[in-house]
Amino acid sequence: MSNSLPVNLRQTPQPPSLHWAIVLVLSILTFGLFSFFWAFRQALFAKKIDPKNMAPLQVAASFALVLFSFLLGFVNALTVSRGGEASSLGSTGLVVSLFQLFMFISAALQIRKTLTAYYGIRMNAFLTMLFNVYYVQFHMSQIVKIQLPGPGQQGSVVLPVSSVANAGD
Repeated sequence: MSNSLPVNLRQTPQPPSLHWAIVLVLSILTFGLFSFFWAFRQALFAKKIDPKNMAPLQVAASFALVLFSFLLGFVNALTVSRGGEASSLGSTGLVVSLFQLFMFISAALQIRKTLTAYYGIRMNAFLTMLFNVYYVQFHMSQIVKIQLPGPGQQGSVVLPVSSVANAGD
């Protein structure tokens, strides 16, 4: 049995609507900095929908860990260039980078959870972990396409409820 959830899309906040390929190109051109900025925008959108969502904090913590890891590597390289011995700061930076990756993936999964619960769309968890910002942006762009009414439409559509919500019936 397929239930549907009526959602008035004019009353819902509009997700960031940049095409995922543009996000990818800008991320490459800025050496990954744009992906953090865009992930933060996506996280703020998810926070508008679900105030309990912790994704903005996770993205900010992830970026802080990247900066800290970079600082550790820089200090280690500076020490070696001045004739000192290499320390374990480089390995510590690697461990910090792993925590950063964990926080970033966790934020993407939080955004996925909010989008699937609110809009009833299906998003693959593995693809969310693998392509995080770009995969989430692909689905946000699809939501924007649904929200923009065509000629003669009123902007209120019926979105299918996910099968998880119907499991208790």
